[in-house]
Amino acid sequence: MPTAKEILAIKAAVRERHGFKCADCEMSQERHLKKFKKALDVHRIDPQAEYTLEGCVALCQKCHWKRHATRNGPVMIRRGYHRVITRRDGTKEWIWIKPGKYRLP
Repeated sequence: MPTAKEILAIKAAVRERHGFKCADCEMSQERHLKKFKKALDVHRIDPQAEYTLEGCVALCQKCHWKRHATRNGPVMIRRGYHRVITRRDGTKEWIWIKPGKYRLP
């Protein structure tokens, strides 16, 4: 299991490998720092796996949320959750769920 220092080094290498841009929308790290006040996120493709250079991608915060939401798992965003739901007719929709309120439209 990698140490905290090794994980930070892997994350830095992943960001560098992607040219300091989001792998999905190509937002630059400079723009990401201005918008979100932090470096690009590093997403593990397999959430059960450890951080490795081959098993991770650099993503902006918005694309990172989308990657998690497509698994139908809740993603905490500013005191609430975004979730992708599938309606009976097969269409998919993003919904916002506030903490303590779990009603679906």
